[in-house]
Amino acid sequence: MNKLQKLRDLLSKEKSGWHTDVEWRNRNADWIDYSFNIAVRILETLDALGMTQKELALKLGVTPQYVNRIVKGKENLSLETIAALEKALEVKLITIVDEKALNKKFLELNDRFKICHYEFKGNEFDMFKNCA
Repeated sequence: MNKLQKLRDLLSKEKSGWHTDVEWRNRNADWIDYSFNIAVRILETLDALGMTQKELALKLGVTPQYVNRIVKGKENLSLETIAALEKALEVKLITIVDEKALNKKFLELNDRFKICHYEFKGNEFDMFKNCA
């Protein structure tokens, strides 16, 4: 038996389906990114609270398997589910920023402190003052 035949014998006869997985991820990339970020926040909060996924499931009235899918970032969460998670964990998972108000606040701060660079992180500004 030559090397090529040995290789053919090792190959699976079934298609792996990775193309389908990649296409699905590409089609759903936007919500998957949000879901991943929410999942990380949930895991951090569970850790900080010393709460298990099973305990969270009990609070939500869902199965532990469903919570597991959420914390893996594989669930397209509804606003209802996000609100229930926020209530159960006593934490904000989504914050909507009013960009006009944010820009207005920046301009006020810029006039006052002569800021040349800023970043908005969470609910706070990270500023570099008096840049040359």
